Amino acid sequence: MTTPITILHLISTLGPGGAEVMLCNLVEGSPDGFRHVIVTTSTANTPSVTERITKSAAACHHLATDSILSGSVIKSICEIVHQEQPQIIQTWLHKADLAGAIVGQRTGVPVVWGLHSLRPFALTQMKALALNSALAAASRLWPTKIISCSQRGIMAHARRGYPKQKMVWIGNGIDTNRFQPNANARETLRASLGIPNDATVIGFVGRDAPVKDFPTFLDAAALHLMEFPNTHFVCCGTPPAAAAAFPATDHIHFIPFRQDMHLVYPAFDFLTLTSLSEAFPMVLIEAMACGVGCTATDVGDAALIIGDQRFIAPVGDASKISETWKARRLAPADATRQRAAITERFSLPATVGKYTDLYQSILSTPSFL
Repeated sequence: MTTPITILHLISTLGPGGAEVMLCNLVEGSPDGFRHVIVTTSTANTPSVTERITKSAAACHHLATDSILSGSVIKSICEIVHQEQPQIIQTWLHKADLAGAIVGQRTGVPVVWGLHSLRPFALTQMKALALNSALAAASRLWPTKIISCSQRGIMAHARRGYPKQKMVWIGNGIDTNRFQPNANARETLRASLGIPNDATVIGFVGRDAPVKDFPTFLDAAALHLMEFPNTHFVCCGTPPAAAAAFPATDHIHFIPFRQDMHLVYPAFDFLTLTSLSEAFPMVLIEAMACGVGCTATDVGDAALIIGDQRFIAPVGDASKISETWKARRLAPADATRQRAAITERFSLPATVGKYTDLYQSILSTPSFL
């Protein structure tokens, strides 16, 4: 019997973001011959994400701390590495990348970094500058490879001093058998929210964070309603209090994040992304696989995913965002063609295959044999 390849994944938190979802997708879709171990270092893990990863991973280690770079946490991670004996350490997000570099240096295990945002968030400017400087220096020495989920991410990090020859683009992948058009789901969700069948529904999916720029979404919605009064807006993941001043409360509907998002997207006529920054927005490929047309601000790989500049707006420009919705009204998505393109480029088997091929190529090089 062949001994499986153990990959130890180091991530600071199991929250609702794209990196965490992609980690779940990777572990759930991994082929035989791979064993996945998860190490997270946050006290604020999202229960639904933790449940997903716990069901599919070979082992999970939750270190209840928010200081992933502290000496005691690095020591604990090294002890887990010695216990689990991974062949590769895969890190996710910037702080975990730096922690993984230190752990890899101390344990001798090759490290693969994961870039899932264009820059560190929730840091003061001084801390962000210090972290970026440390990461740029470490990137030239310690990671064997650096996976970026976005092509823009490669360019952004190369400008900071990351070695471009180490970086490889692997776009995020989804289960296209799960995310697909569903007329019943469309009718059910609309009925539950009291939305008329003939209304145009614009969806917004995003957590309550400044980077998602929900206020600009609301400004665009108010502009759009003046010209198209039979429009409703469904906001998933953002609390109603964020829209307290919205003038047409009967046209805006709030629902929490759900594990069955494949039953939410089909209710939209189109989904919009108004973020200030993204790397590879997974909501776009999920919605597009469900046959839903999308518009977005020009962030990360959004334009690459959507593939049509008519549906891309400048960051923070409510008027231009509303114009992309008008463009979508004139050019509805060809659901069949759109779904085929997403399945070909971003299906989960294709993405998982790229990750596992990379792992195997690292372990087959002479220095690791």
